[in-house]
Amino acid sequence: MLSYGETVHQIRVSKGIKLRQLADENISVSLISQFEHDKTQISIARFDRLLTALGVSHDEFELARRGTTRSTATQLMHDYMEPAEITTLLAADMSNPEQTMARQLVKMTQSLQTHYAVEFDYFVQLQHYLWHELPAERQPDLVKKPSPNFPDDLVHYLRNVDNWGMAEINLFKYALRILPTSVIDEMFRILQKKASLTTQLPGYEGALVNVYYTAITVFVARQDLSAAWQAWQLAREFCQNQEIISRAALLPFMAGWITLHAGERKKAQALFEQTLDIFNTLGITSLRDRFAKIRDGQIEAYEKHIPQYWIFNAMNE
Repeated sequence: MLSYGETVHQIRVSKGIKLRQLADENISVSLISQFEHDKTQISIARFDRLLTALGVSHDEFELARRGTTRSTATQLMHDYMEPAEITTLLAADMSNPEQTMARQLVKMTQSLQTHYAVEFDYFVQLQHYLWHELPAERQPDLVKKPSPNFPDDLVHYLRNVDNWGMAEINLFKYALRILPTSVIDEMFRILQKKASLTTQLPGYEGALVNVYYTAITVFVARQDLSAAWQAWQLAREFCQNQEIISRAALLPFMAGWITLHAGERKKAQALFEQTLDIFNTLGITSLRDRFAKIRDGQIEAYEKHIPQYWIFNAMNE
C-alpha cells in the first residue's frame, strides 16, 4: 500500500501533470514535492485541493493508494475476525467459531515476524490476551501469557499515535470488551479528534459508527446501561452530522437492544421493528432478515441470562 504522498506522485506523473500546475497561493511547489516524498504532511483542505487539481475523487485516490488487495497482515487479521462476524455466525446458525479462530491465531502468531506491522503486533497481543482469559482446555497450543503491561501498552499507543486510521479504529473496536468504561470514554474523545482525516474519505464514516454500536453491545453485556445510552447518543450525533442513512437505520435497533436489557421487552420489540421496517421499505431484505435473526438471538440470550456482545463490521461483509 502506498503512502498518501506516493499516491499523489504516482497519479500526477501518470497524467503528465507538472508540480507547478498543482501549485497555487495556498500550496507551493516545494511543499507538494516534500509531501510526495513523505517529508511532510499537509492539511485536509490542501489535500482536497490537490485531488481537485489532479481530477480524481477520494474513492479513486483510495483505490490507487490501497490497490484491490489487502496486505498479508491485514488479510490475516480479516481471516481471524471473519468467523466472529455477525454474518458468519448467522450463516453457521450461531455455532461456536472458537476452533476456526484458534487455528488462525496460530497462523497469525507464526506470521508476525515475517509480516510485522505495529497494528498487527497489537492485534495479535490482544487476541492472546483474550484467549488467555478462557479456561486452559479452550486455549490454542500457541497462546502466550500476556505481557504484564498489556493492555496498557495498547492504550498508550492509541493515546500517542498522531492520527487514527482504520488500523487504530479497528484496534479500539476489538479491544472494547477489555477496557474499563473510563478508558473507553477517553478513547471516544481521542477517536473524534484523531480520526478526522479518516472520516473525510468516503465510506470510512461507517467504520466509526460501528465502533459506537460495538461499544453499546459491550456495555449491555456488562449491564452498564447508562454507558450504553451514552454510546448510542454519540452514534446518533455522528449519523446526523455525517448523514449516514444506512447506519442511522440501526439506531432504533440499538436502542431496542438497550431497552430489552432494561426489562422493557414490549418497548424493545417496537424499536426493533422500526429498523426492520426501514430495511423493508428500502428494499434491503437481506439486512432485514439478518437483523431479525439477531433480534431473535438477543431476546433468547436475554431470557436465558446469557451476556452477549457483537462486533459490528461493514454492512456488506
